[in-house]
Amino acid sequence: MRDVNGRYILSGEPDGLLDDADYVILYNSTPIPFSINNTLTWKNWDANIYIYGSLRGRKINDVKHQSVYGLEDITYGVNVLTDVMDRWRPDHQDGSMPGVAEAKSGFAPSKSDFFYENAWYLRIDNISVGYTFPTKWFNDKVKNLRLYGAVRNIGVITPYKGMDPETGNGIGAYPNNFQVAVGIDLKF
Repeated sequence: MRDVNGRYILSGEPDGLLDDADYVILYNSTPIPFSINNTLTWKNWDANIYIYGSLRGRKINDVKHQSVYGLEDITYGVNVLTDVMDRWRPDHQDGSMPGVAEAKSGFAPSKSDFFYENAWYLRIDNISVGYTFPTKWFNDKVKNLRLYGAVRNIGVITPYKGMDPETGNGIGAYPNNFQVAVGIDLKF
């Protein structure tokens, strides 16, 4: 049933059609960002750790989606996930992935929650350790000398099975890379 503006309305009675009136919002996917930054010092040593993340996020696993709905791409040599081996087919009726007919049915997967996954994450983004030399070692000719080392993007904890819950949609996105830095801060 539709109202005077053409929008679907719920009548409370089954009408035998699967349409927009049958959609139900199952969750709120608005992420809740957070971060923790802490610097510790002891004598001339300093250490810093920065962790951030997002709670309650959900997103479509586009890599999985592409593997299912881009099935014909396999014939062109495009890589897909091994999940496609668990497709429904007559000899594998307990498959967990849609079959070939479903992939070619014209069904809009964006109107389903099949490809949505929990995408909360906790990323250890930066850890640095440094040592500041006492100025008396340099007869006050050097005001500050600090050696330090740092690592970035150490790891991410997430249930998301796509490429990275923070980086784009996973298709052609440039991944967050691991970095190591060593440096000197010198002031005269």
